[in-house]
Amino acid sequence: MAHRMVAMNGGFLTNLRALADPVERRWLIGRLRGRWSAPREKPRPAFLDSLPAAEPPGRIAWKDLPAGIARSCLLSLPGGKTLPLEPEQSWNGYRFDDPAIAAAFHGFSWLANDPQGIALVTLWPSWLEAFPAGTHPAWAPDITTERAIALLDTAARIGLPGPRRRTQEALVAHAVHLIDSLDDPDLMPSALLRRGHALARLGLELAMPGYAGFALALLTAETPRLLRRSGMSSFESTHHHLRLCQSLADIWLAARRHGRNEAPAIEALLRRALAVIPALCLGNDLPLVGDVAESLPPGWLSGLIRGNPMSEGWTGQLAAADRALLQGLRDDCFFTDLEALCAEGWLRVDIGGWKGLWHVAQHGWPALDSHGHQDLGATELYFGDVPVFVDPGGSLLGNLNGQALCRKASAHGGVQMDGRAPYPVDRPHYDDVFRQSVAGKPPVLAAEFDGASLTFGTLAGINGLREGVRRWHFVDGGLVIDDLLNGNGRYLLSRRLVTPLAVSREDERTVLLEGHGKRFRLIADVPLSTGEGVRWVGFGLTEPVHFIEINSRVNLPWRGELRLVPA
Repeated sequence: MAHRMVAMNGGFLTNLRALADPVERRWLIGRLRGRWSAPREKPRPAFLDSLPAAEPPGRIAWKDLPAGIARSCLLSLPGGKTLPLEPEQSWNGYRFDDPAIAAAFHGFSWLANDPQGIALVTLWPSWLEAFPAGTHPAWAPDITTERAIALLDTAARIGLPGPRRRTQEALVAHAVHLIDSLDDPDLMPSALLRRGHALARLGLELAMPGYAGFALALLTAETPRLLRRSGMSSFESTHHHLRLCQSLADIWLAARRHGRNEAPAIEALLRRALAVIPALCLGNDLPLVGDVAESLPPGWLSGLIRGNPMSEGWTGQLAAADRALLQGLRDDCFFTDLEALCAEGWLRVDIGGWKGLWHVAQHGWPALDSHGHQDLGATELYFGDVPVFVDPGGSLLGNLNGQALCRKASAHGGVQMDGRAPYPVDRPHYDDVFRQSVAGKPPVLAAEFDGASLTFGTLAGINGLREGVRRWHFVDGGLVIDDLLNGNGRYLLSRRLVTPLAVSREDERTVLLEGHGKRFRLIADVPLSTGEGVRWVGFGLTEPVHFIEINSRVNLPWRGELRLVPA
């Protein structure tokens, strides 16, 4: 029997927490009875067998930032926070209340707002003194990754902070630390590629060919595994997909500058990933479906979206020749296979002035190694360029970004039964047979002649529900959301909409939505309630939204509808 307990690894408390999950208990009991297949052992990644040996850096061509520009200044952090800096001030023992703020400080994301490098020159020597390599959470791999990229971008643009030899040693330490971090069985695919990005830049810019060759080989081998047939990544997040495009673009430009043979292969991957972005955009906006990447200032990557100016954000900091090269490639990437995108869980529909983006995770279960949210039945929906219904965004890091709340079904405009998440937490040892035994058939999105539809199975493992169908019909300048639940039993049904428009009540079943010159009247089939909340539009940045909830006890089978009409 011991061979059937392979999933119950980790410490005693870890196993207890797993057993508190009813789905995990169901899997364990079925496994003991021989119903489910033995978990497959995760293969050792091939790149771990070719880790590069340590090597000294070569000549660095960057100029030095003058030490004389160090002076008292303010460092900009997420959420509108600022931190006063003084030359030679001590940072030993300094602590931040929010991990998102700590990550921004130690990840040097504030360099985006430090064009002359004054804050960098003021902080850098004392930062090196207080946080030597590998001795502090400041050297957590993901934070080290972002700091390395930010430092290299700044050095290439305006110069290297001093003292030069110590800075060079610190950058080499970043590379060594990142290589050591790759042997992590829980490493998320998006984090792996981001670390590969940092390693490639470090290897190229510091003239360490072994590191550069390893990182470029890692990127060209691992990125195709994460790009689906349409070119969309498997991250379950529009923002993390855009960040993947930025990583590939940055490496492509660097590889071309250094005459690397890998540049054409990186370009081919970049073209595939960039081509899908216009299909995800509603107007000039990229809806932030799924997690928001924590380390990037709001709008930092907007120049990667076709039609947007490239003079701001990350693309605005590129050298003129690189910017022109990237713009030519960006504008040459076209995508027409919306059916392939829909088959992979992303549906785009444009009807009668309405533009919508729908998303479902593979099998419906947000994967442990993705950035997906419990957003079944939700949509990002615009009328013209006006957002009417939205996703809340957010990420798990820090109160500034929503923490675990941002992933919950209760924060999204979807469908819930008995207050449960639509799909359980996925685990690596679950197979498709077990998943279907819990949640029925996987959800399916489809475009229809007048809108879109979503078909799903037994939400949250509720045995009385056999099948559910939600349809969005766009008629007469408005919208009808039609829900059908087949099965038996009595349940609490929650339908929820999230809107950035102003909401005012007209009667117990009707509210008025208005803003940006548009007015709509939402009419529910039972009494509704309203509340206020926020959505995350960037790292530590929120905008107000209104929640509209329609809760009722229903007997299955059941059918209901919500109407949105022009007012």
